[in-house]
Amino acid sequence: MVSLLAGSTVTVSSCQSAIAGAEARFKTAAAKLRVVGSDGRFVYATDDRGIRRIDPNTGAVTSLLPGGQFAPATASVAIAGRYLYAVNNVNGGLAKIDLGSGPATVINSSVTGAIAADDANVWIITGTTLLKINPANGQATTISSQVPTNGYAPTAAISAGSYLYVDVRTSGTSNYTKTIRVAKSNGAGVTLTPNFGNVAGFASDNTGLFVADGGLKTVA
Repeated sequence: MVSLLAGSTVTVSSCQSAIAGAEARFKTAAAKLRVVGSDGRFVYATDDRGIRRIDPNTGAVTSLLPGGQFAPATASVAIAGRYLYAVNNVNGGLAKIDLGSGPATVINSSVTGAIAADDANVWIITGTTLLKINPANGQATTISSQVPTNGYAPTAAISAGSYLYVDVRTSGTSNYTKTIRVAKSNGAGVTLTPNFGNVAGFASDNTGLFVADGGLKTVA
């Protein structure tokens, strides 16, 4: 059974926080509402206005980073442990939020791209370049400039063990995408599954990789 957790089911021209789920409003003119993860207490999503925190018990919605600065076609937000990391893909910059208590802190003022994170590092793919970001100070280290992304920003990304799994378009005019596995050590990429379309997210249970692509698929 699927039920509405929070918010309007129609596209609106503005957005708002709400103490009750049905009172929330999400702005989805540029892209659909995207769930980006959970910290075990709240669910986090993005819409045209920024990052929204949703209480799964009550449906209450709070805006964390408003402003619509997250490119809807790019994986701009990642959660690792108690921290949320967000890339501003319009103006540039990487922000870090302590989900337990803290406000947003910009740790790198210029970086752009698709993001994934683990307990030790933040990983950003921009074009064909893989960057490793120190989450304490935002220092970026280039791991590789030859990641096989076709030069397009990934629409979805996740960190799992020694690899990143990212979804990239197969061409500039195609709606089809492919999933590649990228080694964190050197940026080497292996194509796993071709011919997806408009992948919006990945999840993993450390056994399989689950892909949201107009239906739930499993990638070995």
